[in-house]
Amino acid sequence: MLIKADYNQQMCVSSWGTDYSAIKLFVLELGFMKKLLGIVVLCLLLLSTLFFSASADVMGKKNIPITLCDQIYKKLYFGNEDFSEKIDLYSKYVFETIKIDEKNNTFSALLDRHFSYFEPLALDLLKDFDEYDVIKNNLGKESGMFCKYDLNTSLKDGRFRNFQFYYNNIKSLESNSKNWIKIYTSGWVIYSYYDESYTFINNNFDFRKFPFDNQKLSIAQFTDIENFVEFFISKSHKNKILKMNNEKNFNIIVPGWEVQLLEVETIFSTELWKADDPDFVGFIETFINVKRNNFSYIVKYGFPTIFIVLISWGVFWISPQDIKTRAELSIISLLSLIAFNLVINEKLPDLNYLTLLDGLVLTSYLFAGAATILSIVGNVYTRKTKNNKFSIVLDKRARIWGPVSYIIINIVFAYIIINYPL
Repeated sequence: MLIKADYNQQMCVSSWGTDYSAIKLFVLELGFMKKLLGIVVLCLLLLSTLFFSASADVMGKKNIPITLCDQIYKKLYFGNEDFSEKIDLYSKYVFETIKIDEKNNTFSALLDRHFSYFEPLALDLLKDFDEYDVIKNNLGKESGMFCKYDLNTSLKDGRFRNFQFYYNNIKSLESNSKNWIKIYTSGWVIYSYYDESYTFINNNFDFRKFPFDNQKLSIAQFTDIENFVEFFISKSHKNKILKMNNEKNFNIIVPGWEVQLLEVETIFSTELWKADDPDFVGFIETFINVKRNNFSYIVKYGFPTIFIVLISWGVFWISPQDIKTRAELSIISLLSLIAFNLVINEKLPDLNYLTLLDGLVLTSYLFAGAATILSIVGNVYTRKTKNNKFSIVLDKRARIWGPVSYIIINIVFAYIIINYPL
């Protein structure tokens, strides 16, 4: 009986021990499941937040339905109306890149153009659709609600006004993107031209100070609608241009150049080339002042040219009797100058005046040739007189006065080129 009782007691203890382990394992698994569930709930909360944020953003940007815009388009007629009142056309240019081709006297510009004006006829037209809440609640208000149409198709169909823009000195035009017209419930209409690539002819390049030259680029856009269209620049855009000029941060890529100044002018006046013309023509002109990045020209062409000349005058450090070595050094120097001149000529068109770099190359030719001539004269005189005293004196003076006179003449020549162009 005692043995049986002990056995039962052991069995009971064993059973309780087993149950405790199972409970402990269950509790651990339950804790893990809670953590996992917490992570899942947190992820769902984040996703729902993003979803509702996106939904709110979409709701904020909700616009006039496309079907309604299609109905409005069929009613548009602005392009068929004559200009009876003067229109204030607010203009904005956004330049992306400018590439200057000095060789062909042209420059190319990649830019966006935006023109906006208030169209009184738009409010009258939109009133016909005031049964729609989106029109009724926003008519005449600055709500940002608009319909968007293809610009080229809209102008072709006569739905919007054609301002008949044209440019001065334009060589080519290429459109790289789709252009749009937006009509707002406020009555404003915006014409947007994107990624347009223009090439203009510029006959006003001045390369006299090359490679330290500054150039002024201009783009003049006109409208062929006389008396009724005047260009304006919004106050906000004026402030933006002023800020860019003050900070020298124009966000315009001009390879090989640095933008120094950006100005925009609007003019509404009579055509000066027509005598007693009473008609006023509006145009907007953008001026961009650029400065050449001259460091590479100094390093690649300026210093090597000067160095070659100094080497050519190194013949006076060689014995007058060694005429062969002197001649070889002089010839190599002249050929090097010729090679550099050919490379430089590829940068600019044929000009009827000298540039600073031309002046440097020309004086370098003269001094490299002078070193050769003086070296030959000294050698010939020494052979004839059997006295090398003249050659020794010549060499000593040439070693000092040759480089000094080279520098002085270059400074004088540069002054003449800049102030008194040949």
